[in-house]
This record gives sequence, C-alpha cells and structure tokens, in this order.
Amino acid sequence: MELQSFRNLWKTDHNYFIMLAVVGFLPWILSGIIGWIVAGYVIGSNTLPAFQWLFFTTTLFTMALGLTPTTLVATLAGFLFGWEGFTCVVLSYLGAAFLGRLLGIWLNKIFTGSLNFSNPRAEMLFSKLETKPFWLLFFCRLSPVLTFALTNAALGRMRIKMGVYLSATLLGMLPRTALVFFSGTQAAVWSEAYRSGEDPTVKIIYFTIFVLLSFGGIAFIVRKTLGKMLVAESLNSNPDKIYDN
Repeated sequence: MELQSFRNLWKTDHNYFIMLAVVGFLPWILSGIIGWIVAGYVIGSNTLPAFQWLFFTTTLFTMALGLTPTTLVATLAGFLFGWEGFTCVVLSYLGAAFLGRLLGIWLNKIFTGSLNFSNPRAEMLFSKLETKPFWLLFFCRLSPVLTFALTNAALGRMRIKMGVYLSATLLGMLPRTALVFFSGTQAAVWSEAYRSGEDPTVKIIYFTIFVLLSFGGIAFIVRKTLGKMLVAESLNSNPDKIYDN
C-alpha cells in the first residue's frame, strides 16, 4: 500500500489502531513492575497449599487480559516448578488464548464499534487472510515483539475457528516458551531467571531469529494475499483480459 492508502485507512479506522497501541504496549510497560512484585510476593508464597494450581489459574487470566507477558510467566514457572510445570504452562497458554480470543472480539466491538473495517481494501484483505489463518497466527505467535494481547486484539476481526486459533497459538509459542522456561529452570535466583539466565549474545541471536522468521512469514502471507487481490481487481475492471491469449 502506498502512503495515501495508509492515510485513508487511518481516517476510516483510527480507533482500531489506537486500540492496538494501548493493548500492545501494556504488557511491555507492566512486565518490569510485575517482575519484581513477583519476586517479593509470589516466590515467597510458594510453600502455600495448592500454590501451583493458584499460580497457573491466576496467570491464565493475567495473560488473557494482557497484564503479564507470556515470556515472564514461562520463565517464572520454570524457576518455581522445574520441568514438572511445563505441561501446566502449555495448558494455561491454551486457556489464555481461548479467553484472549473472546476478549479480542469484544474489544473490537466495544472500542471500535465494529468487527469490520470501514476501509474496503482493509476489509477485503482481512476477509482473504481469514480463509487460511493458521500460518498467519503461527507467525504472529512466534514473534517476540508482537505481544500475546496485541495479536488477540489485532485478529479479533477475523473469523477463525477456535480449534485453529488454539493449535496455531500453541505451535507458534512453543519454541520461545521452551527456551525461556528452560532458562528459568537453570537459574539459581530469581534475578537471574528474570534476565532469562542466558548469555546476552545467545539471547540476541534467538531474538533476531524469531523476529526474522515471524515478520518474514507474515510479510510473505500478506504480500501473497495482496497480489491475489490486485489480480482480482484487475480482472474485475478489465473482464476482457480473461480472454486474452
């Protein structure tokens, strides 16, 4: 899309982008604050009865609401419970994805007043993307930049079957979740776990790989869809081309 197209999209659907900005940045802002609150209260409470059940039930809701980043939850779970807690992390992610999906749809209805774009080209793009949403959602979840809550809100306008939504979420988040969870299991103290327990160089490499793979995949899917849209628009405006050659 050219610059003018983006301007037109902002004019017609600016509420959508304001919503994404608020939802997307909230976990980044809160992660540092919550990280150290966790150190003082949650870790000190790990001897309480049913603590593990309480931890994963609570984080299921906080992740769905965008109050805690998923990487923070995975790191903390690895630190507190070891590999015995990995299955619970996966289940809490799926629960958060389910609730986050419903919340994303609700936010679009309440905040923007619609599940559709006023801009016809944006509406057509989303309608095309939602026909095969698995890989788009997979690459969104793989990204360490696109937060869990941001993706839920951004794709709240797409009609995606819940089974596809949950499976793509699980497979997309599993690689980096396993990495930060493992870092948490290896940490001796929480301050080390909170820094992911990794050599900075290795951390940068992982981050770069996930960013390149995720945004490369998203760009490929969107460009391919836009290409099909342009071809369809060209044929509709010039039906005689169908009979050329």
